[in-house]
Amino acid sequence: MNPYKTLGKLGAFNALSATFIKKSGEEIPILVKQESVTDEQLDGGYLGSIKIRVWSTSAIDLRPEEGDALVVTNDDESTTRYVITRNAVSSRYWDWRYSRNGERIVFYTRF
Repeated sequence: MNPYKTLGKLGAFNALSATFIKKSGEEIPILVKQESVTDEQLDGGYLGSIKIRVWSTSAIDLRPEEGDALVVTNDDESTTRYVITRNAVSSRYWDWRYSRNGERIVFYTRF
């Protein structure tokens, strides 16, 4: 039994339909799962924080970067657009979800 296959199937449970829009205009339909909403503290002497949403998807070739956006289709068929941002701690746009690379990625959007 491969635990990563099981975790991958669980990742699709309660997933939302979304469209990932690259800065080039390419639209990629994906399933995303909201992992958390956190307040990322600003370093470098700045007071305050930024609300960040963490999303995960099995589309491991997505590679989010600056200028990309996520458009999520809600249950009532309305859409919400989120701008891709960096994680305040690692300064990365995306990372691997599990310790075994190549299974699922997480990426960050502004709230």
